[in-house]
Amino acid sequence: KYQSQIAIGNVGAATVGILYLPWACLLGSMLRDENGSISVLGLIEITGGALTAWIIAMAPAMWAACAIFSGSIDPELIKFAHVLTWCVFDTTYMVTTVEMFALGLYIVLHKKQTIFPKWCGWLSFIVGYMFMLLVLIPFIDGGPFAVGGVVNFWLQMVGWLGWMSCITFYMMKSLRSRAEVAQLRTAHSY
Repeated sequence: KYQSQIAIGNVGAATVGILYLPWACLLGSMLRDENGSISVLGLIEITGGALTAWIIAMAPAMWAACAIFSGSIDPELIKFAHVLTWCVFDTTYMVTTVEMFALGLYIVLHKKQTIFPKWCGWLSFIVGYMFMLLVLIPFIDGGPFAVGGVVNFWLQMVGWLGWMSCITFYMMKSLRSRAEVAQLRTAHSY
């Protein structure tokens, strides 16, 4: 009944999801070492962000395919593809966790960085660590740790979106500050 709407929504989600890639690349490029080069932690952020973006785009594309083929192929195949996609989407958490731990390490250990307050580093560790509960999804059919459960869906999603919002706020603040400094330098050079 709702196959078209589900397919359109998931194609839209895949299209928007891939925008995590430029976000992660920008974030990784901001993680500089004392020499001004992108740090190893910045490279981990970029790599983890690229893989996370792929997962964020791939899963909705698979769900769109499930909606498109629903009603025309065996329902057990649709269920298999749907469950497989959830397993891949959620149990590859370690890619995003490594990315978040790299950012957390950069913020907490890099004393001269002024982009993020220290609590953003600790938030990166906490939210990244929370993702480890996603490994339970293939083994649990109901309750808070299931696919749609309070912990493994709602808490994880709110935590990740909250983390991303905080990091984005400080990224934008830093970029605005850099732009203002560049404008001042340009104005004074004339």
